[in-house]
Amino acid sequence: MLEQLGSHLYHCVLNHSAAFGFLFIIALLTVIYFYNNVWQLVENGNVRYVKPVDNLCCQSKVIDSKNHIRASTWKLNDTLFRDIKTVRDLTEYVVKKHSSNPCFGMRPNFESSPTWNTYEQMGKTVEAVGSAISQWFDSTQGEHFVGLYGRNSAEWFSTELACGSYGMIAVPLYDTLGQEALVHILKQTGLHIVLCDTVARIRQLLTLIQDQLTHIIIVNKNDPDWESLKESTKGSVELVTFDQLVTIGQKNPLPANNPKVDDTFLVCYTSGSTGLPKGVVHTHRTFVQAVSLAQPVVDMENYGPTKHRHVSYLPLSHIMEQMVIVSSNPHYRLLPHSFRVYFVISVMLVNGYQVAFLTTDISRLLTDLSYYRPTIFVAVPRILSRMYTDTIRGIGGAAWTTWLFNFAIQKRLNEQKRGIFRQNGLLDYFFFRKMREQLGCCISLIICGSAPLQAEVLEFIKAAFSCVVMEGYGSTECGGLVTATLPLDPNSGHAGAIVMGVKVKLVDVPSMNLVVERDGMGEVCVMSNACTPGYYKDEVNTNQLFDNSGFTLTGDVGRWTETGSLKIVDRSKHIFKLSQGEYIAPEKVEQVYATSPLVTNVYVDGNSTSSYTVAVVVPDLKEVCRRFATHLVSLCTPTPSSDQSADGKNTVTLSQVCESPLIVKLILKELTEIGKAKDLKSFEQAKTNVREQLGSLPSENASSCHLHNVKAIHLCSEPFSIANGMLTPTMKVSRPTVRRHFSEAIAKLYEQN
Repeated sequence: MLEQLGSHLYHCVLNHSAAFGFLFIIALLTVIYFYNNVWQLVENGNVRYVKPVDNLCCQSKVIDSKNHIRASTWKLNDTLFRDIKTVRDLTEYVVKKHSSNPCFGMRPNFESSPTWNTYEQMGKTVEAVGSAISQWFDSTQGEHFVGLYGRNSAEWFSTELACGSYGMIAVPLYDTLGQEALVHILKQTGLHIVLCDTVARIRQLLTLIQDQLTHIIIVNKNDPDWESLKESTKGSVELVTFDQLVTIGQKNPLPANNPKVDDTFLVCYTSGSTGLPKGVVHTHRTFVQAVSLAQPVVDMENYGPTKHRHVSYLPLSHIMEQMVIVSSNPHYRLLPHSFRVYFVISVMLVNGYQVAFLTTDISRLLTDLSYYRPTIFVAVPRILSRMYTDTIRGIGGAAWTTWLFNFAIQKRLNEQKRGIFRQNGLLDYFFFRKMREQLGCCISLIICGSAPLQAEVLEFIKAAFSCVVMEGYGSTECGGLVTATLPLDPNSGHAGAIVMGVKVKLVDVPSMNLVVERDGMGEVCVMSNACTPGYYKDEVNTNQLFDNSGFTLTGDVGRWTETGSLKIVDRSKHIFKLSQGEYIAPEKVEQVYATSPLVTNVYVDGNSTSSYTVAVVVPDLKEVCRRFATHLVSLCTPTPSSDQSADGKNTVTLSQVCESPLIVKLILKELTEIGKAKDLKSFEQAKTNVREQLGSLPSENASSCHLHNVKAIHLCSEPFSIANGMLTPTMKVSRPTVRRHFSEAIAKLYEQN
């Protein structure tokens, strides 16, 4: 509508008198001003106020100048956790404190209402599950492992809490590990009891290592292949439904094991970039400490309603989702996915909030979000960046629409600097309402991790949802949270202030010739009571995980900002050096390119024998067709009616787009322009070679536009996904997988140059 309005204004100016156009402009601006500055005062129901945080200009302090160690400027107050030492204590606390509150909820289908279990019911389920599984173990054995394999559910998390209450060790599993890694985990831990959500996953495990498995629990008792599976495995492995498991425990209840604080509670396997995955050990002490560190970070009452809701969709096999569901105050990372999951659950349970699970899978995420109307939304940069690019695409290129859009964002940001978060006004209605409706219109806090957001994406999300957006940094080895951004911090591109109870230092990286004193950056090292004691049955890697003073080495390169916040440059193993000696942080370049609506996925690579980077790009077909329609005419050949669009026009496929040298040039040209606008250095960008003007190429701007000749970009028609292994569970690019898959294409790009 706004684009049509802008077009109408444009024609008014051209076809009528200048005076008429001028009066129309004045009238339009008056309406906008009136609605946004006068009428919005009547709509105070959509306004929230967030208290500012002190010390935004001093987000860390040096506590050891000799060793460059920094810590938080705030004092940790963990009175809540003086009596909570184990996961068993934590479970008893939340069940007793919030017994009648709804806890876990899920719909059997999209036509039904959700079934909510109260905290008291959740506690009884935990006791029953723990009692039942304990009967399958030999009490004389040293360690009892239970595998958890499947999508998020109340059954999944209740089983993990049961492990914590009955002295068992939870081992989350996930598909993207790959078969070799799964076999390694099953053998290393000796897993013989596994909870699975579907028959398909059970069959996969039985195929890999059937002789070792003795008991398998299925969550989805209505799986159509369940009966046939029981027949085919009769006598070799005991199969029970989760409901049957609960019944077994209720008939034969056992007292809780009351584990010790230094007993292992969780072994969380990291996918890693090379070799087999490493099992990060977390004891009851480190897990509870990780939850404790999250408590003082954010006052949840500062973010709207007293009863918050969260839709859990990021895999529980990783830690941060769990941490947000268990703790009282949220935080996140550049966090590896594994502690982001735990962190979400931690936040919700300690406060007695509601956690809903997906009805089917992530493909219907928006349906569940609009139904449950969550107040806390946990996301990864890829999701938020996609929201931004889709909005930019919908706005179009009209100057008036773009101006109004930027005006609306800036107006919201200016108010938010003063702690005012409103969701009303004419511009808000046109630009942001639809997006908020997709997520249920109740979002009061967005938590984002796994990589830093681009500044324009962060500003857009803050304005569109009119809420605080938090970013942070941590790792599975560090117990999740290390740093997090503060409410109302106007700066972007950093990982935030050091969390209370955590110490951080930067050390030299000899392999990269990085010296902290000289370069102002180095490898991030962390010390806290939440850090892992090491890797499971892996003494070599455990010894390499810590320095001589006991700090955990993260493998990330970072630097301190002027305000004392931590800025992560990239993973040290991702950074590569070009032939001229310049170091490249590829994720930084990828995040810049990903802001283009033309890009669905992008991967940047390089090596020490070349002076430039190369890129693999998956284009967005709809945007390519919209932007370059005139250039696609030659690609459209007569096709069967089944390949025609609804209006009868011939269509073009993504494969055809990727094979077109002209489209490759046009996409590269846009990426180069975006890179220049974002101050990427010339050697950071994919190599281009300025050639002839467009000449005879079909273009409306052929007389004034230069086109860059493609030398080092490869277009791919297969989107990166978790299913094909090119994305991690946090939707980050799986660099080793993509590099292997496109090794020939990348080599060819270098040969052509």
